[in-house]
Amino acid sequence: MNFVPLRNSAAAETWYLPARVNIGAIVYEGEAVIIDTGLEAQSGKRICRLAKEAGWRIVAIINTHTHADHIGGNSAIVEQFGCPVYAPDLERDFVKHPIFMAYFLIGGVAPWREINNKFLVAPASTVTAGLKPGAFPWPGRAAGPELTLIDLAGHTGGQIGVACGDVLYAGDAFLGPDVLELHGIPFNVDIEKYLASLSRIRRSTYATVLPCHGAPLDRDALEEVLQVNEQQVMALVDDVYALLEEPCELETLVAELCPRAGKEVASVGSFFLYRSSIQAYLTFLHQQGQVETAIRDNRLFWQRSEKRVSR
Repeated sequence: MNFVPLRNSAAAETWYLPARVNIGAIVYEGEAVIIDTGLEAQSGKRICRLAKEAGWRIVAIINTHTHADHIGGNSAIVEQFGCPVYAPDLERDFVKHPIFMAYFLIGGVAPWREINNKFLVAPASTVTAGLKPGAFPWPGRAAGPELTLIDLAGHTGGQIGVACGDVLYAGDAFLGPDVLELHGIPFNVDIEKYLASLSRIRRSTYATVLPCHGAPLDRDALEEVLQVNEQQVMALVDDVYALLEEPCELETLVAELCPRAGKEVASVGSFFLYRSSIQAYLTFLHQQGQVETAIRDNRLFWQRSEKRVSR
C-alpha cells in the first residue's frame, strides 16, 4: 500500500498511508510533514522508503498524541532524515521517556515484564518542542503553509489534531465504526474533554476528516460517525452507573462491564487499559455529581450519590 491523496489545495497536498494506524503526510514543494508514525521501527522505515520513492524530504514529525502505536516509528525516521519531532506539550516527556506510559497505566510504580512491551512502550525519541493548539508555521525550508493545531484532548490529556486547508488529521479523537465495534470499550482518559472534542470537530468546517483508526470521512458521513462514537461512550457511562446498584470496587466493575461490552480481558496490558477507561467513566460520573467514593475496611468503593443529577 502506498500513500493515498486526500485533498489538494493552494495550501499543500494532503496524503495518508492506510494502515492499522493511519499515517498522515502534508507535502509542499517536496517537503513532507508526517502525522504519527505507527507502532514500531518497521513502520518508520516503511514511511521513509515510500517518501523517498515519492521524492519527498521529511522535514518534521508531528505526533497527535503519545501512545506507542503513534510514536513507534519516530526514531527510525529521525535516523534517516534528521527531522525534528513535535508532540503535544502535556505529553512530550512520554516520547522522550516512553516507559512513563507503563508507569501511568499501572499507577506510577515500576512496570513488570508483561507491561513493558512494544504495544505500550515505544522506542524513545527526542522531542524538539511541545505543541499547543494554535498556528504552527511550516517547519521546512520552503515558504510552506501555516498549519493549525486543534485541541482534541480526551483520548489522552493533550491530544491535538493537525489541520491543513480543508483537511483535519484527527488522531484518536474518534474511531471508525468498525474499529469502534472491535474495541467495545474505547480508551479515553477524560470523558468531559472527549465530548468537547467531538463537539469541536462537529462545529468545524473541514471537508475531509481522517481518524487514525478508520477511513477518511467527508462532511456528509462525519456526523453519523461522531454520533455513534458519542452514543457508545455515553452508553458505557450509563452501564457503569447501572452496575453501582450496590457499592463496588473498580476491579469488580472491570470484571462485570467487559462481558457486557462483549470483551474478554486477554492480557495484563489489556486489563490495565480497560481499568483506566472505566476509571474515566467513573471520574465523569463523579464530576457530574452522580457517584462518590467511600473507604471501608481499607478498600476504596464507588457508589451512587443520594440523588442522580439528570444530564
